[in-house]
Amino acid sequence: VLLSNPSATVTLLDDLGVGSIIDDDTPADLSITKTVNVPTAGESDPVAFTVVVTYQGPPDAVNVVAVDLLPAGFTFVSAVPQGGTTYSSTTGVWDIGTLTPGSSATLVLNATVAAGTAGSTLTNQASLGSGLQSDTNASNNQASASVAVIIPDLQITTAALLAPGGSTGSFYQNQFQATGGLPARSWTLVSSTPSLPFTLQASTGILSGTPTAAGSYSL
Repeated sequence: VLLSNPSATVTLLDDLGVGSIIDDDTPADLSITKTVNVPTAGESDPVAFTVVVTYQGPPDAVNVVAVDLLPAGFTFVSAVPQGGTTYSSTTGVWDIGTLTPGSSATLVLNATVAAGTAGSTLTNQASLGSGLQSDTNASNNQASASVAVIIPDLQITTAALLAPGGSTGSFYQNQFQATGGLPARSWTLVSSTPSLPFTLQASTGILSGTPTAAGSYSL
């Protein structure tokens, strides 16, 4: 046996004088990356996160574990861990097992965006738990991906004001309806033609009053 560099390279010669070179000076490094299939989504929309753990050795990395627990704002749907690995949606623990040098493992998490998150940015973070006693690069042991939740367009519905119609001398009350936007809403009557003999409640959108003359109003 000829040691050409005890810290890095060993040359092994068999009986015929044929040798091979083994380089064991490669830095051992576990790394994790994370992506999401869409950068923006609306409430109830589906999203998919892809987590990849890669290992550069030697030697083998054993008992490799990563953690990715969906944060508030996402509702878990399903997980697709690579064959031979397991994932718990309760704890977020992804048990990978053994990774050989140059190999990787992949996890896909499917979720939906929860109600009440419009206008916010949701960030999902993954991190390495264990698997390598001496990781030469800790800067790539965490990864995250974010989804900006879209605010839906505000739409006001006036159909409810037309049925039933009001009668002169009788108290009338009805309510504007709206979808989209962000709560809480505040209602303001900008103008009416002719002048409207009703009041509009700012917090509820309720229009009420007693008309004294028949007519149509444009708001």
